[in-house]
Order: sequence, then C-alpha cells, then structure tokens
Amino acid sequence: MARVFTPDKPVPQRPKSGPQSFGIELQQPKWVVKNMHRFREDPQQAEHGVAALLHMAETTLPEDVDAVLEANGAEAIVAAMQWHPETQTLQSLATKTLAALAAHSAAARRRVLEAGASEAWLEKSPA
Repeated sequence: MARVFTPDKPVPQRPKSGPQSFGIELQQPKWVVKNMHRFREDPQQAEHGVAALLHMAETTLPEDVDAVLEANGAEAIVAAMQWHPETQTLQSLATKTLAALAAHSAAARRRVLEAGASEAWLEKSPA
C-alpha cells in the first residue's frame, strides 16, 4: 500500500515591503550609510543609498525609522546633498527622505534638523 504524502500547512511568508516586511533585516540602515560614505564620489551610489533610506522611512515600522536615525541616516543624506549639489534627482530624493524621517516624530524632526537639513535645503533654494 502506497503512503500518501500530505504537506504541512503553508506558513505565511512576510512581505518584502510594508509594515511587516523583512527588508530592514536584510539591508540594515547602518550598512546603507556605511556604503554611502564608502562610495561618496559616485552620485549614483549616493542616490541609491538615499532611495533605500526613503524606502525604509516610508514602508516600515516606527522602530525601523528609529534604526535609520540611529545609523546616522539623516547625517548621511545631508552629506550626500553636499557631495553632489549638481545632481537634481539626488537633491529631490534627499529632500523627500528627510521630510519622511522628520514626519515620524518630534524627536526625529529634531534629529533631522540637527543633522543640518535646513542648511542643506536653504543652499538648494533659489535666492
């Protein structure tokens, strides 16, 4: 008599993005920030780093936004704006990311301002 194989009940997988995602575990903010500094001469790498931090700020849990700030993400974004002032896409993305981080909480807003976000933004504003 042949045995019939019955699989176990499927275990639901965590989504790749969104509030319950596992993305923050795979690409921790500290590694993004470290690579932004390592490849500071390359505007495309800086842009990718800022985009990754934006994704973390917009699509993860509040604790994950805190992890971005603890990894000096706001400081790295402001530095990227200063490294590549001529790259409009990076400037726009960086501004959006800083706004997303600042919208998280009053402490986050203070951290973003302490990182020099207002000075970086004013340098980009038309006179």
